[in-house]
Amino acid sequence: MPARAEDTLARLRVCRDANRGVPADLVSDTIEIIEALVESESLRARRDALIRRAALLLPADRPYAQAARLLEEQRTMNRTWHLLRGTQPSPTPDTPRACLHAAALYAPLPRSQRHFYRILAKSPD
Repeated sequence: MPARAEDTLARLRVCRDANRGVPADLVSDTIEIIEALVESESLRARRDALIRRAALLLPADRPYAQAARLLEEQRTMNRTWHLLRGTQPSPTPDTPRACLHAAALYAPLPRSQRHFYRILAKSPD
């Protein structure tokens, strides 16, 4: 947990344990931290949806094998990431690499086959 979040949580616990009101600055910090958490979860959900779309564009195979192919694509894409990072992804990505490019702009891509597999195995909400 980042230092700011730890400090804010500790301050909230002190207020709770002392049965005191929460100062306005602490309320503001808490709201900012929660908003950042919600935003990062939303970005990861978008990334995960694009990863699942990339898997659908691969030849039909077991999810763990597809995860291996996605990891291979991700590693290949990383070789040119310094160029891709500044380019807009396709609005309708139609290749696994295009999907991974768009996904990487939302949140960092997984670095292991197992992590890709977990994303593929998890049903979208």
